[in-house]
Amino acid sequence: MKKLIVGTLLSVFSSVVLADDLKCENSYSIFREMTQQRIDIEQSGTAKQYKEYLEKTDYSYLFKNNHPNQIYWAKRWNDVESFIKASSSSIQKIQSEGYKNYYFKMGKPKANFISALGEMCTVPLISKDYFKGIDVYSTFDVVYVRDLKTNEWRKFMYYGVEDRQYLREFFSNDLRRLNLSMGILNGMAYDDFINDMVHKELEKEKFENTH
Repeated sequence: MKKLIVGTLLSVFSSVVLADDLKCENSYSIFREMTQQRIDIEQSGTAKQYKEYLEKTDYSYLFKNNHPNQIYWAKRWNDVESFIKASSSSIQKIQSEGYKNYYFKMGKPKANFISALGEMCTVPLISKDYFKGIDVYSTFDVVYVRDLKTNEWRKFMYYGVEDRQYLREFFSNDLRRLNLSMGILNGMAYDDFINDMVHKELEKEKFENTH
């Protein structure tokens, strides 16, 4: 009986200590600042600024030694030269098409725990943007990871179409615990929305070429 009581008390005490160690819900101001920095770059920045932003804030950057001279972007590893070229083209296209963020907000954590990788926190990012002449309502899960030694937060935006080998590399045994959901845009799964946009672009070009 004594061992049972002691064990119960230790379990309760450990849970309390663990809960006190979680910083996610008190760090939303940091998360919002990261998001706003990305939006500002997409609206008026450059590829160089975006590269610096990823190096400073993206969780994948911690794995750069496994991928020398590469940057994780657009759901895969890219050599730096290709990244600069592709991201520059992407940013210019976004800006030329009048991209604008109306608002964004963050939901309550879907998962929050401490593991060997640090504090892990999955937060839904809900936003309304203007892009390619339409309003886009989106929800993406963002994984925030805190280094327990430096208290530095980094983020990883989840789309739902990532290569599983990279997800396993980044999150190891914690992947299932993160409770991730595919990105949703205007009620459609991320990949379906992108395919629909591409189809409409092709139809538009075909129409313009025949009239």
